[in-house]
Amino acid sequence: MNKILKIITACLVLPVSLLCASTPQENQEEKQTSCCCVENSFGYLNVGVGPLPELVPSFGIGYRAQKDHHGFDLSGSIAKTWMRTTARAGVLYNYFFKPNLKSEFYAGLGIGIKGVHEKTEFVNNSHVAIYPELVFGKQYRNETNCQRFFQMQIGFPVFALDKIVKKTWTHRKSSYSISYPTSYKTSYVPEVIFSYGIGF
Repeated sequence: MNKILKIITACLVLPVSLLCASTPQENQEEKQTSCCCVENSFGYLNVGVGPLPELVPSFGIGYRAQKDHHGFDLSGSIAKTWMRTTARAGVLYNYFFKPNLKSEFYAGLGIGIKGVHEKTEFVNNSHVAIYPELVFGKQYRNETNCQRFFQMQIGFPVFALDKIVKKTWTHRKSSYSISYPTSYKTSYVPEVIFSYGIGF
């Protein structure tokens, strides 16, 4: 009888002990899964249009990185019309609301610098300016698992560094006169540019 009781006790204790032994490992695996962070970085080419209401195409290159909610973006672009060439560069801090490499929305804040050169039969001048910038966008991976994003960049009135508009907050040249081509008007309408990025 005692032998039968010992056998029954052993049969009951062994599964419980095995379950208890496996529980810490399972908990550890679950903890590791829940603690996995989202890390991502890639270079990209982008095409944009703006600043609105102008529809000037621009082409650029950049690099961005992300860890969980936080990321940064370095970029440069150039836009050209028959009389004006604009080069831009900027650095942004991006905040990703719900980190997910498949699809995620973000907002960013940073600073940009741009140089503008205008040349016509009557005018040949340049200016450089710096400006704060906001960005809102979506980053995702397409069906081929390639990085893509689209965003709206908002550049606020800029601080011009050249002699023409020294120490003046201005959006861009909003008036043009052949007789006085360096005349500027202060404008507090932000520059809005839409762009689409392709990762590589």
